[in-house]
Amino acid sequence: MSPYRSHPKRIFSELTERQHEVLKVAIRSGYYQNPRQTSLQKIADDIGITASTVGKHLRSIEKQVFSTYVQ
Repeated sequence: MSPYRSHPKRIFSELTERQHEVLKVAIRSGYYQNPRQTSLQKIADDIGITASTVGKHLRSIEKQVFSTYVQ
């Protein structure tokens, strides 16, 4: 029997509306490109929240997504 693997859509469906918004802006802005094309501050300015809040949201999203795949 192989380990249970959650479907990606299910993982992302568990994010809050704000987390979806932050992630969408981060991806579209190039935050996850190498090298980075944007900063937490620029994402924060686009959304209207603080950079530290953007960072908290992204860390929370990453923890939730990664913990599903890394056991």
